[in-house]
Amino acid sequence: MDGDGGALAGHAGGVHGRHLGLFQKAAWWEGLALVSAALGVVVLIPYWLAASDAGEPNPGFNVLIHALGDAGVFVLLLVPNLEHWVSDHVLAGH
Repeated sequence: MDGDGGALAGHAGGVHGRHLGLFQKAAWWEGLALVSAALGVVVLIPYWLAASDAGEPNPGFNVLIHALGDAGVFVLLLVPNLEHWVSDHVLAGH
């Protein structure tokens, strides 16, 4: 899978996880969000290499921003206190 395909798959999983799972309060949304974030991390390396070769002016910044977003998903869903906070807000409809 090239960088664009992996990024697209990760984004699609994240979007579906939020809209179909999170907002409908389905139990599987957290797993899908974690898999999507992991896929997002995996595709950052080929993206960085391809963007650098293509002459993109600052691919490192794009990689940093995406990595921070993926890290945020991991922290919110893997740190128990934060995961409970997220789950409580989802169940409460906030």
